[in-house]
Amino acid sequence: MSNIFIPVVGQFTNIGDVLHRRELLSWLKNAGTLHIYVGNAPDSFIEGLKLDNKVVIYKSLIKWLIKLSFSGFNKTNFVFNPGEIRLGSRRLKGEILLFPFQCLVRLKNGKVLRVGIAAMSNSRSKNIWLWKLLFMPTSQVYWRTNHSRDLFGIGEVIPDLAFYDISNDLLENNVSREYLTISMRGDRPFPTDSWFKAVKNFATDYSLKIKVVAQVRMDNARTVEIASKLNADELIWPDKYTHTVQEEALCMIYEKTKLILSDRLHVLILAFSKGAIPANILPKLSEKVQHHFDVLGMENISILDSGYEDVLYEFLKEKYLDSQVLINLPKAKEKLDLCRNEIIRGLKKN
Repeated sequence: MSNIFIPVVGQFTNIGDVLHRRELLSWLKNAGTLHIYVGNAPDSFIEGLKLDNKVVIYKSLIKWLIKLSFSGFNKTNFVFNPGEIRLGSRRLKGEILLFPFQCLVRLKNGKVLRVGIAAMSNSRSKNIWLWKLLFMPTSQVYWRTNHSRDLFGIGEVIPDLAFYDISNDLLENNVSREYLTISMRGDRPFPTDSWFKAVKNFATDYSLKIKVVAQVRMDNARTVEIASKLNADELIWPDKYTHTVQEEALCMIYEKTKLILSDRLHVLILAFSKGAIPANILPKLSEKVQHHFDVLGMENISILDSGYEDVLYEFLKEKYLDSQVLINLPKAKEKLDLCRNEIIRGLKKN
């Protein structure tokens, strides 16, 4: 059986960073022995990945790279971390560091894969030629946005890996959905007065209870602020809660949510995977969320907070009434299943 080397470092206080990493790892474990570099990840983050006891975990980058270097011919594969690629100097340095090790893997007749990645939306790089050069050892690229594929000119596009984990009876599930759930970033402008008026009036008109939640720990303060202004219940992420506990608490709410309103991509994806209808009202312009839902053929998920209450209200109403969007989830899972099977077959050939 082959050795598969994969780094899983990320934003350790973000449940979204656990979701797609965990999914990819669950695929790869069927194709070989996983050698995972976690860096200084806390135990809570590692626990959230739900690894089995066959996985080899490394906190030392040097030890991980040494193990890769001495792994055998026809028995060594490298898979990049899923997630967003920021085309800046910090990520560029990391790519340059790993470049010779990718070449070594290819010399050993192994594969180098990039699965579930995306170039940062709205990004442009003066050094795109250098990035393309650094991608040359890659055997296959599976982007999660069309924008990324078009920017680099290689690879194929799949839905975000976090769309994979849906229940088989989701479309037949008639559970009562009573919540309008909100989760907003703490590092963006505060919602406008028109946003608050539209949300309050919409929730009242459609008999929905408002819940405000944090899926990223840095959003706790914003969660409290919004909940206070809406006179709504809140769920922050206390330090005592592990990733697993917080994710379970969120999923219990999402399973009773009719409409999820957020400017965080993986809040929308996780809630959508539990049957909530996604709506993205942006305090500042960003195409990130829309780019990811475009892959599912879901247009007009996002709207900029224009400051006009009636426009925002009509947007929420339009999303609320479009329950047919849920049929996109099984389609996304089907596409990801094809990708999963292709990856496992390819790695098992080594």
